[in-house]
Amino acid sequence: LAPPTDERAIFSIVLPEIGMVGTVTLFDELGYWLARPYWGHGYMTEAARAVLVWHFADAGAGDVCSGAHLGNDRSLAVQRKLGFVTTGESTRYVRSLDRDIVHSETKLTRAAFAAANGGGP
Repeated sequence: LAPPTDERAIFSIVLPEIGMVGTVTLFDELGYWLARPYWGHGYMTEAARAVLVWHFADAGAGDVCSGAHLGNDRSLAVQRKLGFVTTGESTRYVRSLDRDIVHSETKLTRAAFAAANGGGP
């Protein structure tokens, strides 16, 4: 595997004594997954924030897009905490459901991230 860059990276969320419980990716957009027993503990917000701090530490790093299937309020709440704003909706094919789903599109600017996260990076 190639080393991560500020536009293309995969990070694992690993809890001591438990192991890997999720991932955060940054490819064309920020994506993430967390095992259901670990929802509601702040792990995803913390992990995604760390990846975004790393991303924006590069002075040339651009805006970050993300989103979630409409109705996935928990995922959208994580994004709002980090400073993402909704930019629209699209339709995406979801292989696991074998159908198209409405997807809420979001975007994060460096300034919005700094404002939502105490000024940093």
